[in-house]
Amino acid sequence: MSHTPSTAVIGGGLAGVICARRLHEAGHAVQVFEKSRGIGGRMNARRDPDGAWWHGAQYFTAHTQEFEAQIQAWLADGVVQGWQPHLVTLTRYASHPAPAGRRFVGVPANSAPVRHTAQGLAVHLSHTVSHLQRDDQGWWLTTREGGRLPQPFQRVVLATPAPQAAALLATTSSPLLPRARAVNMRPCWALMLHYAEAPALPFDGAFVQDGGPLAWVAARHGSHQPNAAPGWLLHARADWSQLHLEDPPEKVARRLIDAFGDLGAPPPERWQAHRWRYAMVNHPDGVPCAWDPAQQLGLCGDGLLGSRVEDAWASGRAMAHHLLKAAERPA
Repeated sequence: MSHTPSTAVIGGGLAGVICARRLHEAGHAVQVFEKSRGIGGRMNARRDPDGAWWHGAQYFTAHTQEFEAQIQAWLADGVVQGWQPHLVTLTRYASHPAPAGRRFVGVPANSAPVRHTAQGLAVHLSHTVSHLQRDDQGWWLTTREGGRLPQPFQRVVLATPAPQAAALLATTSSPLLPRARAVNMRPCWALMLHYAEAPALPFDGAFVQDGGPLAWVAARHGSHQPNAAPGWLLHARADWSQLHLEDPPEKVARRLIDAFGDLGAPPPERWQAHRWRYAMVNHPDGVPCAWDPAQQLGLCGDGLLGSRVEDAWASGRAMAHHLLKAAERPA
């Protein structure tokens, strides 16, 4: 049996989990380190007594046969279903039907496909990797929560947002650093609005193109939350979010609630805000992953291909394929 090097995957979003799953199925020793309390990245949910909020990725679509096949597998496993809301596009002067297309969501939450894919993997939650150091034994990882890990890894894959990957790469001499720094990721303010009664709006969700701060509004997903209280999620435009990135949440909420009111919505009973610092990517270069063979370092994630769920999946899949091919080559 050929030697299979141990791999640390930093980042428990879809790209990292897909990469780890494929390595694991090929017999490689792989461990995933995620800084949050749950996996899924922007597909994760925020939970409160009134139900769950899908405050990041709301749904996903397939643009390639490969991802369509993956969705069909998830459908067969019961972790995905089709989503057919009444969606519109709102401009300054009119409302139009949103572009047609097949949309999918996770069951019972959008993180379900990621959690399903991660079954059986060694996943370490609340592990924020803060430093990488390489010696003749391999890569040593240091976390903020527990310090230096007790064993080295032969390979490391960075599956975090590119700016976070760049911060880790800055302590190395890897040529991947300029690549990570070149990825321009933009933020998104998300606002979760709680209502006693559901607002009487003529749509379930809307792409907003009226020149204001909003980019997307949608009713809280409720098909698997029969007891969830009424709610609406608001996403701000990336450029507006960038301009107001460091504003207090109260100021952001006032602006977004006022803009939602211009669409006919009443004020909420209460709200929660979340700032996605790395949500969208400008001008991806189209190369799904990067590999530094000299230092055994890899880079993947949706920021390299685009901002879709499919982009994250394709990037993690490409990274795993590259590592498996590299492991087959003679030393």
